[in-house]
Amino acid sequence: MPPAESTPTIWLDLTDLEGWDGPVTGIQRVSVEHLRRFFATFVADGSSPCARGFVFRSGPDRFEPARFEMVDGRPHVVAADSASVDSVPPSIGRRVLGRAPALERFVRRALHGARARRTRTPGLDRAEEPTTPRSPFTPGDTVVVLGGNWLCAGWAEQVAHVRRSLDIRLVHVVHDLVPCLAPQWAAPGGAALQGPYLRTVFGVADLVIADSEHTAHDVDQFVVQERVTRPAGSSTVVVRLATERAVVDGEPVPPHGVDPDESFVLGVGTLEIRKNHHLL
Repeated sequence: MPPAESTPTIWLDLTDLEGWDGPVTGIQRVSVEHLRRFFATFVADGSSPCARGFVFRSGPDRFEPARFEMVDGRPHVVAADSASVDSVPPSIGRRVLGRAPALERFVRRALHGARARRTRTPGLDRAEEPTTPRSPFTPGDTVVVLGGNWLCAGWAEQVAHVRRSLDIRLVHVVHDLVPCLAPQWAAPGGAALQGPYLRTVFGVADLVIADSEHTAHDVDQFVVQERVTRPAGSSTVVVRLATERAVVDGEPVPPHGVDPDESFVLGVGTLEIRKNHHLL
């Protein structure tokens, strides 16, 4: 009898959530909601293909299986051996940053330049490393990235190496390219991190999912501008967020104090200085 074919696995990246102790905002908040629903669908009812999580580790570089859990309404990454990756008490720095968003943003901006320099340091160019990192991926599997790992040195180069070495597929969700295309609206040094990351990812991704037509246009602009050669047969599709029927059904109710027959500006999103709400 011929050997039974194994069911391809969808691997969802959990790297940017590993050990995170601060509030979940922005892209992470979207990623967490997608992960929660995805695992609830493909794990709870045993649907095919199966879904699993993974994280990237360095020293030596490797990809390892992990699980996603919601504990008291917050995301937790659990290692494959069932020992919680988040069980280690957070450092003093993480405890402080988790309770001081302004300080957290300041420290992250300070780290941008240092991490960018580290990735360009001779001898640390991971793209030149000849060995394929250890991973649980097998031919036919699909790796899905819902957020982004440009702050994780080596992630993009190593996933690209695995993508080229194994017959797997890479799907990457893109929310915006602000640090690269509008650096004046992002933290200093952001382009030096996101730019090389996206060049590498777009060069190996079989499917790029943009959250809007505008973002899809930005992806195309970046690919042309940076002269990225995408894999044969690769494509970009638009999947809009927050467009379920449960959201749009029913009669619209005008907000209090707003006359729908008059001109007005609707702003949706978090309140941040960089969004310049004072102008509105």
